Amino acid sequence: MLLSILAWDLIFTYKTLKGYVLKYLFIIISIAVLAACSNHDASSDASINKPPKKIPIKETVFGYEINDPYRWMEKEEDGLKAWMLSSAKQTDELLGSQVGRHRLEEATAKLFSAQSSFSQAKLSGDKLFLFA
Repeated sequence: MLLSILAWDLIFTYKTLKGYVLKYLFIIISIAVLAACSNHDASSDASINKPPKKIPIKETVFGYEINDPYRWMEKEEDGLKAWMLSSAKQTDELLGSQVGRHRLEEATAKLFSAQSSFSQAKLSGDKLFLFA
């Protein structure tokens, strides 16, 4: 979903192609590198947070049967809050243990702080011209 949104954003907006595309490309590549270099084996870790419970709820809306096992999460319940807090804690611990994370955060912050804009964009054939 995120990649499709990024692709749509990159293809159909005429923002700074040079910096804008590079920002998203850097983020996607960084995430892929972190995932590939991670020495964490989720299958062998006993502390992995369990997925949320499923409570089968079926309803018919406009003639269509809808199954929503996570409907219970729409209400604030003690079980939901505890699950969310434990998931957030585990995520922070896993991401915090990644080698080079601080360098990645600094580089990403630097990229997002870069300012560049164009006042006009003109598409001529298959070429895009940006005017400052």
